[in-house]
Amino acid sequence: MLKQWLLEQARQVKNTFTSFTNTEKRSLFFYSLYALISLLVLFSQLSLANALILILLIILSWKILFGLSWLNFCYLIIGFIELEFLSNWLKPFWLGLGLFLFLVLIFQKIILNQKKTNSWLAYLISTGWIFSASGIYFYFNQPFLVSFIFYTSGLALLTYLNFVMLDKKVSLNYLVYLLVNLEIYWLLSYLSLNGLQFALVILLFQYLSLSFV
Repeated sequence: MLKQWLLEQARQVKNTFTSFTNTEKRSLFFYSLYALISLLVLFSQLSLANALILILLIILSWKILFGLSWLNFCYLIIGFIELEFLSNWLKPFWLGLGLFLFLVLIFQKIILNQKKTNSWLAYLISTGWIFSASGIYFYFNQPFLVSFIFYTSGLALLTYLNFVMLDKKVSLNYLVYLLVNLEIYWLLSYLSLNGLQFALVILLFQYLSLSFV
């Protein structure tokens, strides 16, 4: 039974790859480079600056040669930055799991053009940024203002991208959602929460508030 299922899955994968156009195959090549370098960087001692240069060159080449959208361009860059930050305090298992989920969703969205992955990718990227921002304060021992500025800068861009990806109207709702989340992030800092609790409460509030705008 298991052998038959594995053979069926292998057959489906083969049919999928054989149906790719030349452009899709070239995009797959750049995606593979991105995945490989992400693995090497996150589990090695390469500096953030050098890693960003390598990743940026790959994504720029991908965009220039094969028309990668600006939305996907931003998500690839932001996703890598988040994982690089999280690699400083997450255990290898959780970091590997986060990288795996991100690569799967990016593959489905960019290579397979599966629109249903949009919301999952948006939520994953937002989650990563929340954990990264809170980690700067709780694990890097930086001033809360640094964490708040980091959270604000990312949230402003991610909120816009998420509204676009989730087909929500970018209007006054964008500003309301952004300001309310910033206020909650600031207020919750006065509670006696650890880094994980703080990030999870912010994450829960962000998802609840997103359904009302």
